[in-house]
Amino acid sequence: MAMITMNTLTELRDSADLLQKPALMRERALEDGYIFLCGVMPQDVLLDLRHEIAEILQGLGWIDGNLDELLQHPDFPGIGESAASSWREFYDQVQCLRSFHALAHAPQAKLFADAICGGQHLFHPRHICRLIFPSSQRITTPPHQDYFYIGGTPDTWTAWIPLGDCPRELGTLAVLPGSHKQGLLSVHKAEGAGGHACDNVSNDDWASADLSCGDVLCIHSYLIHQGQDNQTDRQLRLSMDIRFQDRTKLINQSSLQPHMHFLEWDEVYANWNECDELKYYWKDFDLDIEA
Repeated sequence: MAMITMNTLTELRDSADLLQKPALMRERALEDGYIFLCGVMPQDVLLDLRHEIAEILQGLGWIDGNLDELLQHPDFPGIGESAASSWREFYDQVQCLRSFHALAHAPQAKLFADAICGGQHLFHPRHICRLIFPSSQRITTPPHQDYFYIGGTPDTWTAWIPLGDCPRELGTLAVLPGSHKQGLLSVHKAEGAGGHACDNVSNDDWASADLSCGDVLCIHSYLIHQGQDNQTDRQLRLSMDIRFQDRTKLINQSSLQPHMHFLEWDEVYANWNECDELKYYWKDFDLDIEA
């Protein structure tokens, strides 16, 4: 498996009570390197998006009915080489969903992003869909820092949002609280999603939780974290990453492109309303863009 053994695994600290106390939330974010928020996102919106993605998966023949039913392919997409073309088709369809991009603009998301960023947040348009398949231990994400992949300001945050309930056995994230204070660490090539892992990572003092639909885990780009294996027999873990930062700080050009860059924005927006306010929203700001 790609993740390291965790000798100690405590519960994540819920900070939902600090949503109306942004100074205290920001203080905790700087101390822990993560913010865990229970029940802050609207469940109906998350489940509607889950349903739309499940329809795409069913249309491609990957699932039979819903995400809790047995997959039809013995070689799970994203693992077997034969799945490459259908994976591209799946991902393109997800990237074209307006609801997939609209989640970052929900009032609840703006509330926690403003609290963490000090009132002038920018959500990157480069949203990421994550599927973790059963018995996929060899591609579980190893311990890493997001900054290695993001660039721009180190004070970029990733909001990890499960689209549905996500108990540990389905493959939640685990974080190493306070590890962001070590700064940017050296890496080595490793098996698993991303292909790299941080050097000299501690086996102790990790934290995780069973997440319910509506929970959000926000992670600083220097915070060491890793995936946990999907130990179920027949369920897909479905989640998405939404990244945000203080909009006055440096942002990498790649963060303003569709994830994987299979498509251009005009292709993503092809079937949206011509005057949709979500299209190219980041161009309203005078951003400091890193090539």
